[in-house]
Amino acid sequence: MFVKLVKMAGLGALLVGMLAAPALAQKTKLTVYTALENDQLAPFKAEIEKVVPSVDIEWVRDSTGVITARFLAEKDNPKADMVMGLAASSLLAFKKAGLLAVPGLGSCPGIANVQARAVVDTFETVESIRIYNGATPDMGDSLAWAYSIQTIFDEITQPPMVFRDGTFQETAALGEEEMYRFQDPIGVAKVHLSLHSEVATLPLTYGPKGIKDCFFKISFFGYSEKALRQLQFLAQIGMASTEPIEVRGARVRPRDVLLEVMKRDPSRTTDRFRKMASR
Repeated sequence: MFVKLVKMAGLGALLVGMLAAPALAQKTKLTVYTALENDQLAPFKAEIEKVVPSVDIEWVRDSTGVITARFLAEKDNPKADMVMGLAASSLLAFKKAGLLAVPGLGSCPGIANVQARAVVDTFETVESIRIYNGATPDMGDSLAWAYSIQTIFDEITQPPMVFRDGTFQETAALGEEEMYRFQDPIGVAKVHLSLHSEVATLPLTYGPKGIKDCFFKISFFGYSEKALRQLQFLAQIGMASTEPIEVRGARVRPRDVLLEVMKRDPSRTTDRFRKMASR
């Protein structure tokens, strides 16, 4: 789930040698602020530079809250060329500050928006858009994450937005569970509300068609229910908090401590996490 704030500057600038020596292209440094996990940075860098060979990616990585605050503080004198891998909650802060954010350039949001349009465009009026996202769970109840764990903790702790009766409303985190029948191999799975960017944009896009209802539900972020409840418990006791606390004279953020413990426990590393990190 990715928010990309695009302010591309100087991409593709080339310096071509005019002498007899082979022509050389000088790469343009692209500074990217991100809250992606460290294990994801190398694969993203490799893919971006493969597609755009003239670019040299330089990461500035921190938590969603820190990256969002830093970008807002620098809005009048931007240091970043791009921001990616933030949570949907950052959109509201960007909008309030008058910054243009381009959300939904991945799978969900992204492909889900395209699928919604493919259906909605065939109707003159639309009453609701309800998105259900499912996955085959890790049967071993692992706590390894399939995408940004920062985003997952944000979605566990922050109230999802829904569009009901023509207005945006906050609801309880992980609320309104129901059983939903997906196609095989997922089958029947329990889903719950989640904070997702689709709900922020689809009702506005299709308001003229009369939409009154929109929500996004997901099946435990790809975890088993047991694993998700464990993460939920950790969040409930404050371990997912990004607010610094003092411990033996040092200022630490509970979430940072929790993530380091989770990363260092080999029993939490599953094949799906190793594959994701090696791409």
